[in-house]
Amino acid sequence: MKLVENVLSLISILIGKLRITALPRKKNTTAVLNVTFSLYFSKQKKPYVQFFYHCINGEDGFSARRTVMIDKVISFCLISAAVLFLGAASACRAQQEGDPVIIGTYRIIHSDILNEDRTLLIHLPDGYEESTDSYPVFYMLYGNHMNTYFTECVSVLSQYASSGRIPPMILVAVSNTDRYRDLIPFDREGNKTGIDNFIAFFRDECIPSIEARYRTKEYRVLLGPQAGANFALYIMFTAPYLFDAFIINNPFRWASGRDLFLEKAEVYFKDHDLFDKFLFITNDASDGLEREGNIYIGKLEAIVEKYQPQGFTLQLNYLPENDDFISPLGVRDGLKALFSSYQMPEDAPVNSLADIISYYRDLSDRLGFDIDIPGHVLSRQSDRLMQANRQKEAVEIYHYMIDHDAHAPDAYWRLADLAIRNGNYQAAKEYLGNMLKIFHGDVGMIKQRFDWVVRKLDDLEEK
Repeated sequence: MKLVENVLSLISILIGKLRITALPRKKNTTAVLNVTFSLYFSKQKKPYVQFFYHCINGEDGFSARRTVMIDKVISFCLISAAVLFLGAASACRAQQEGDPVIIGTYRIIHSDILNEDRTLLIHLPDGYEESTDSYPVFYMLYGNHMNTYFTECVSVLSQYASSGRIPPMILVAVSNTDRYRDLIPFDREGNKTGIDNFIAFFRDECIPSIEARYRTKEYRVLLGPQAGANFALYIMFTAPYLFDAFIINNPFRWASGRDLFLEKAEVYFKDHDLFDKFLFITNDASDGLEREGNIYIGKLEAIVEKYQPQGFTLQLNYLPENDDFISPLGVRDGLKALFSSYQMPEDAPVNSLADIISYYRDLSDRLGFDIDIPGHVLSRQSDRLMQANRQKEAVEIYHYMIDHDAHAPDAYWRLADLAIRNGNYQAAKEYLGNMLKIFHGDVGMIKQRFDWVVRKLDDLEEK
């Protein structure tokens, strides 16, 4: 769509004015070229291009400026428009043999705190570009494990969000550069690492960058595989305001920080009655380090039991049969446990839309962020109301779905079906037409029904 807009903008120069500027990325490099094209119409309505460039040689300070006036540029405009049209056609074409499969986007942010560039892998939920909704953010450490951890998270987040089991979430995977500097509190010699700098990176650079670029809700989950589990437990007690939930491997597998974590937990729970966090740990007994870590998990459980902080959930996902060299993430079970109340219970009494809104308002208060009512829930509850002959209440839900873009196609289909049953074929045509505007792919069944309604209207007019 952007390419088409660019084409139209380019064509508009025949009746207006265009200025395009290309700026160098860095100043002090050899042969930097600063170029400006300006297309104007003169007082005699005669088009011309002004081509200005400023060349700098960073080594000897040489500077040159040139200005060239080019007459009769209509052909230039048409050729450029043709190139852009070809680009637009290429972008809109169907997938071809050899095209890459894309499930995310690389982002590079420079960290002044860490004095290095950090690579992020971003996966946006389905429908992000077409909506104005905001989303919770799922941060993942070990982002450079793209074929394993990243793809698993993309799969689970996509599957569970599409089925209405969890809210759609933005996935941000942070790649490692020096994991033992960033993720564990002490090195092999017992010296302090850069873990506090890594917290500062998240607090002052990474999270602000994501929230400036994407539409986010005030809810963050941190996934900590391997040594990332140490970082997650450390940040939970050191900077608890940064994340709301943690899904991690055994944080005590590594000897570094075992006693420190228990000490931090004891001090924090002693001073704080309220600790509204969710901690999900996947552990096993696959080797000696893991078994040693399990002893410390038991000690952490004892501290939690001793202070019983209000709002805190510690849930263990023990896998005694696991024999993988690297423990499973536990992301699937962790998300199910975290959002166990996201789907409205089957036996919840629903007499109208107000009951559904009330349920999710209470759930929003418990989780700490505004939850958009899942479209699956609205569809299911509206069907139940229709089965109970509560048509008015069901229609109210349909219009709510359309207004809030929550499974709007489902609502249009149900409204069209209801209109057909009531003999209102004109309304059915409008509802199905709106569905066709939304869907651009597999629309065979919708088109068949739309055509049937059109024929029905034509027959009625003939009579």
